[in-house]
Amino acid sequence: MEPKPSNFNLPNTLTVLRILLLPLLVYLLLVGHGGVDNRTDLKHTDYPTYLAAIILFAVLAFSDLFDGWYARKYNKITEFGKLWDPIADKLLVFSCYAVFCYILQVYFWWIFIPVFIMLLREIVVTIFRIYRIKKSKRVIAANFSGKTKTVVQLLSITSVILFPLMSLFNPVYALMLLIPYAILCYGLILLATFISVFSGVQILMTKTTHEQEND
Repeated sequence: MEPKPSNFNLPNTLTVLRILLLPLLVYLLLVGHGGVDNRTDLKHTDYPTYLAAIILFAVLAFSDLFDGWYARKYNKITEFGKLWDPIADKLLVFSCYAVFCYILQVYFWWIFIPVFIMLLREIVVTIFRIYRIKKSKRVIAANFSGKTKTVVQLLSITSVILFPLMSLFNPVYALMLLIPYAILCYGLILLATFISVFSGVQILMTKTTHEQEND
């Protein structure tokens, strides 16, 4: 019988760092957008700060994909990782969505409604997961549909984060790209919402004898 891997490993370290760096990401996104008073005006965008926010988000998103791959490939999967890696993912995703709701107040309800649906799904699924953990004494790991949900959420966040950079283009080109790109951004958010609800329904309909869920 193989010994259980230690909790002190690279994937778990990346998970903890991802959580600890979230306040910095939120700060950089807000300041990069021009601060509290000018958050909806792209003319006040602090591009060096906002670029730092984009780089940090890219690092955190990549670490999310990397630590899972590394843990599976090198047998570093632990109960700690199975519990806290999904939590770190959710904190990253909903921290960014919360910033978008705050910054884009003109479109608040357009963003808030799908984000609220995804958040409600996470609350319901988390309660169900806690029930399963207490019942089976095991942490339920993520599988394909849950990972797909996270990837699409990260893609939707990436598209919105890159949106202010359009102001760097020639005004004519920026105006031509504005509506198609906005449709792409919102389409990805709606797709993430659909996959979230679909995978959540799958989990709740799964028989309690199953060891693995879709989240």
